[in-house]
Amino acid sequence: MLSVIEDYQPPQSYSEEYFLYLKSYADEHIFSQEKTAYISSEEKRTLQQIIDFALGIEKDSILYYLEAKNLVSPSQKDKLDKIIEEERRHYLKLLEVKKRW
Repeated sequence: MLSVIEDYQPPQSYSEEYFLYLKSYADEHIFSQEKTAYISSEEKRTLQQIIDFALGIEKDSILYYLEAKNLVSPSQKDKLDKIIEEERRHYLKLLEVKKRW
């Protein structure tokens, strides 16, 4: 879905600091080495631990895309809204599974 978002230069009001914030957020909360290690670890985990981990990833993704909407053109915000809604659906599905267990 992200590939359809055009190359967009945000208004000058967005400083380099804001871009660094988004990159840092993604690196720390979505694609961190800690999370990658958690996923690739062979340590046994309960279903609850796995679901809680996945819920955290979905939540962090939603927050990231909400912030990223500030950097795209108005005509592209609807595409990010679709991604956000998809992430919310994932979150709700995971909550349903968690309630059943």
